[in-house]
Amino acid sequence: MRISHRELAQCQINPTEWVSNQVNQNQKIYRIGYERCLLEEIYRFHKHGNVKEARQYLQERLRKQKLKDYSRIQETLTRLNAYMSWYQCEGIMAVKSRVRLNFRLGHGVILGGNISRVDIDITTNGYRAILLESIPPRWNEELRMPLIQRGVALTYQRPEDKFVVGIQELDTCGLVETSYSKKAINDAEQIAWQLAEEMAWAEDEIDKCKHKQLRLPI
Repeated sequence: MRISHRELAQCQINPTEWVSNQVNQNQKIYRIGYERCLLEEIYRFHKHGNVKEARQYLQERLRKQKLKDYSRIQETLTRLNAYMSWYQCEGIMAVKSRVRLNFRLGHGVILGGNISRVDIDITTNGYRAILLESIPPRWNEELRMPLIQRGVALTYQRPEDKFVVGIQELDTCGLVETSYSKKAINDAEQIAWQLAEEMAWAEDEIDKCKHKQLRLPI
């Protein structure tokens, strides 16, 4: 079973309900909105480094998704321009964007989801794992953040203390970051292990109920 790091907090509230919802929503179709289009073109910009192309493709993507609100379109284009300008001015060296997280929590549960950007600091030889999204209150207390630090460190086979993790607004108006101690990461992983155990139990119970419903009467 996979769970995105963005859904971890919701799962913590009621693991059984979360697992049940996932089982029942496998066929759900999600509509792509303005922010998703913006994020996809930020990824394109990091892949190709072409500012003009990123702007052009964003407009085309918005049209394909039939997003027609003029003010929202202009706002989205402005945010893309702001991000690209910020990135170029800061002189950041991104190792990769849209890094797939694949961190095993135990009990067959994998913490997944995308890390928007991984940067390298050439002066300290350190790394920074950044999520591009709105910054929630008390973001640094979220269970996912220390797990992301460990998960990305494992992905790149680098020491955990060489990584910081953070969140950045899509228009670059806000950027926050921190680094967790080994103890804090171990504590978070222990909580995640227990959560994974509850998720696996819930999935097993749902499977048992399905099998009972499929049994033919004697």
